[in-house]
Amino acid sequence: MSKYLSPAAIIAMVVWLAFWSWYLSGEYLTVYGRSLQQAPVFRLQHGQLKYTGQEVFSFKPSTAIPQLNPEHHQLLNSVSRYLRTHPNLYLRLKGLCASFEMNGTSYDDLGLARAEALKGLLVAAGAPPRRILSEAEQFDNLISVEGQLHGAVLFSFSENGWEKPVSFKSFIANQEQARYTLHFPEGRYELQETAEKATPLLDSLIVFVGRRPKSKVLITGFSNSQEEEKTPYNLAELRARAVRQYLLTHGLDRKRVDMRFVLHESNSTDYSKVELKIKE
Repeated sequence: MSKYLSPAAIIAMVVWLAFWSWYLSGEYLTVYGRSLQQAPVFRLQHGQLKYTGQEVFSFKPSTAIPQLNPEHHQLLNSVSRYLRTHPNLYLRLKGLCASFEMNGTSYDDLGLARAEALKGLLVAAGAPPRRILSEAEQFDNLISVEGQLHGAVLFSFSENGWEKPVSFKSFIANQEQARYTLHFPEGRYELQETAEKATPLLDSLIVFVGRRPKSKVLITGFSNSQEEEKTPYNLAELRARAVRQYLLTHGLDRKRVDMRFVLHESNSTDYSKVELKIKE
């Protein structure tokens, strides 16, 4: 058959077969992003906190478990101490993941799972959990070194949180009837744990808002004092962020979604919830 093919066609076929063999072998992941022989430089500087060295946090593809060594723990302890001694400071952790990675975590986004994994390590080292803010973003140019992804969590400091919690009295004074309410079991924040089926409710909200170009969604996460005492995380924030992440990944523009969270003094499970309302 080859006598009917031009040399250029034969070369193209060989290249095509080589590419797919390389892709299916897993080498695609290494070259799709930037591939280096050693970890890139990682810098973290803010005030008296200064660190410069090789990138210290890496992840295996499609996982959210950071690879650690003694140098990592030293940095975590330094960052935690810096947050404790600067009570007006917030640390933002942005977790990144590539579009071709699989998310097998309980989070809606692999990048958020990576950021939360580092947040958990910082909290274990003594950092105040309410001043560590985590978010996620898709980024298809992660750096790969010997099968490990580097640069998957970005650090930055800020004097402002996402939105400071409002007092319950202030919230009640301005409360309007919520259009949607999602209840969570005590101590849980994942959407699949809601008493209602969250997906149909949120999908209908997306359609409703999509037909009203000037409308916005206000998400308010709640938690009660009893469940907050049992976990190092801000459940009110995590519940609101889980709903926000679903809305964003299913088509709503970031500018049309506002978020806040309320820490209620009561131990009533009535406040293990997220409320959503439409602002015209």
